[in-house]
Amino acid sequence: MERLLLSVAGWLNAKPEIDPHRKAAQNHTLNRTIWSTIMSMISANDLKTKGVSAIEAALASAPEAAISVRGKERFIVMDVAYYRYLRECELEAALLQTRSDLAEGRFVKESVDAHLARMQTLINPKTST
Repeated sequence: MERLLLSVAGWLNAKPEIDPHRKAAQNHTLNRTIWSTIMSMISANDLKTKGVSAIEAALASAPEAAISVRGKERFIVMDVAYYRYLRECELEAALLQTRSDLAEGRFVKESVDAHLARMQTLINPKTST
């Protein structure tokens, strides 16, 4: 899939004679096609009429599904196990960033009062003393 995206992007960028508006429309069409290929779509009407079975059917073929309202994606639903996996990845990334900040000395060691005063200065610099 990544190779396809790079090939398509290369083709679009290699044609300088294409009108910028046409190029934007082509990119939009390609993005929507790729997005709908990767992610299942559920219309709000399907959700209203079919309920949870519409979500189950969509998640049978993809790890997440978009719920569209009036033709625009508004919400994402996913299996709880996949959500927990993504949350774990997010927390792992935060932990790695914190360790990097500590290793590089990007932190402040201060008392609670000093911390609160510094935060007050950041929130409202005009009232700081």
